[in-house]
Amino acid sequence: MLGQWEAESIIDVMPMGRTRPLLVKCGRNFGSGTERASFVVKAIGLNEVTQTGLMCEALGLFIAKMFGVLVPAPALISIDREFIETHNEKLRSLGVTMCPGVGLGSEYLHGMRQISLDTNFTARQIRDAMLIYALDLIIQNPDRSEKNPNCAFYADRIVAFDFELAFSFIHALNVDYSSWQLAELKFPVDHIFKRVVIESRVDWSPISGIVSSMRSIEIEDFLNLLPTDWTDHKGKILEHLADLADNAVEIPDQLTRSLAR
Repeated sequence: MLGQWEAESIIDVMPMGRTRPLLVKCGRNFGSGTERASFVVKAIGLNEVTQTGLMCEALGLFIAKMFGVLVPAPALISIDREFIETHNEKLRSLGVTMCPGVGLGSEYLHGMRQISLDTNFTARQIRDAMLIYALDLIIQNPDRSEKNPNCAFYADRIVAFDFELAFSFIHALNVDYSSWQLAELKFPVDHIFKRVVIESRVDWSPISGIVSSMRSIEIEDFLNLLPTDWTDHKGKILEHLADLADNAVEIPDQLTRSLAR
């Protein structure tokens, strides 16, 4: 559900992203040997990274998989003081800082290609775009626009990433609508895939079944795997998801109405 790895060496800083995440080679014991893989890592100390943001990123990736959205596999990355001291000069040369502790890694996917809305999307890509649009409204993630797509073509699919601004309602004051009232949200007007789903006349009905499962004990179990200092807002998020699950039958109509804003 959530792999655990140790940071071994810094490869580079990622060229895009507000938080300036690092590409890190990581290892873990596997049988009698060591397994290695590269992850895009966000950790405390990097630009604008917060404990709440790490939770939102991890949970966003987990729920995306429930939706059938293609996402990089998440992992907890152990960053010890020795690693920081060993790579201090490298960190300075990259213009970033990092604190020891636990970071969140996303599997590094080779071969991603920039999204272009001028491309003729395949049926599979249209379905991906539909699911990503629905997911972002349901988890209230405003951070996927043409200027900041946070997704890419990958083989014949669309892969989504960067969920740290999901569950944005946890910071909101005086919200006068319920979690399931997606048509009241303002950010979908700028969503990168709004035009794609309008032109494709997608069928939202399958989304109800997915949303109805969002009261699943799996979600709470996943949150319990995260460091406790990341999950101060766990209760509020679980209430949000439960409200959505209880009103899953309303979601297709809410998604349709959101496109009319």
